[in-house]
Amino acid sequence: MGNVFAELTLKNGSDLTRLNDGHISDKDVRSVTVTAVVDTGALTLVINEAVCQKLGLAIEGIRTATLAGGNKIECKITEPVKIYWKDRDVSCQAAVLPEGEILLGVIPLEFMDVIVDPVAEQLVGAHGDRIISRVLRNKFTPEDLTQRRCLQANKVAKERKGFFRRFLRKGAKAQRREGLKRFTTEFHRVLHGVTRSGCS
Repeated sequence: MGNVFAELTLKNGSDLTRLNDGHISDKDVRSVTVTAVVDTGALTLVINEAVCQKLGLAIEGIRTATLAGGNKIECKITEPVKIYWKDRDVSCQAAVLPEGEILLGVIPLEFMDVIVDPVAEQLVGAHGDRIISRVLRNKFTPEDLTQRRCLQANKVAKERKGFFRRFLRKGAKAQRREGLKRFTTEFHRVLHGVTRSGCS
């Protein structure tokens, strides 16, 4: 499976607060529409410096982040950003990298109750059109996130195995090879984040 993309609208959280308080009008709320890569290996929303500047986001801190290749980098952490995807939305802080693609990580995905459909290769509601929020602890721990990745990996593996069996029933040799290739690629891609988290 290739990359899964999602069109998002991002808005400055402080501007929305001032709008609700009546201090500014709707046209004064800074926002930008972007195409983000859905990345279940990322924890939160990751934006680049250009998007951060367009939104006028305040920087609340600096943290060390580990990139996909294992390299560590110092990145800025912004004030809350409001993320809109279709009829769903969530507020979260964003990590800012100097450049690169926008990444939609596991925390905003969790709160919007959406998952990646590995067969259709698109973002879908975890419970259809219903939005079901989980009761979460006051603070995320590494164990929480590792467990979530393990559950997601198991779920995707089961989905892909079912798809693989259905594909084999068609009988054509070329289709069998393609089914195996798609299954192997997707399974290893999802387990990549799990392996880095120490899940077995």
